[in-house]
Amino acid sequence: MEPIKGIDFMIEFNLGSKTDPDYIKIGGQQGATLNRSKELIETTSKDSSGWREQMSGVKEWGIEADGLLIVNDRGYCALENSFINDTKLMIQMMTPSGLKYKGEVIVTDFPIEAGFEDMSTYGITFEGCGALEVVMDEDGDGFEPDEEEEAEMPEYIN
Repeated sequence: MEPIKGIDFMIEFNLGSKTDPDYIKIGGQQGATLNRSKELIETTSKDSSGWREQMSGVKEWGIEADGLLIVNDRGYCALENSFINDTKLMIQMMTPSGLKYKGEVIVTDFPIEAGFEDMSTYGITFEGCGALEVVMDEDGDGFEPDEEEEAEMPEYIN
């Protein structure tokens, strides 16, 4: 399996409905970062033999992106409206292979930079609302690695 170039990741969001989606791209998009994290819950006790113990807690996700400012772009205009009117968006970050990360978001940060000798750019932060869905193809099947390329788990020394 070949590595995926960053330029091949596109952000799209749905201007249609869940049953009749109309995904559009954000004009001028350059960079994108998918952030995923989880909180830990402390479970250390006197029985932990001096070692900290923890378990997984709440997860969160979001996408940060930037691009060239194209104010008459349909996607950019929809982002402006979402930010101003506090509306949620259905977003997906995808590659040409069909790998998609998708979910509902709120636009929380939307700066515009207008440098003296630079092109005008925008930045945008989408914070996830609920679960992040990972799908591999148009059928909506869950993402699973190829069985033949799946690496064996290493043995740990006890």
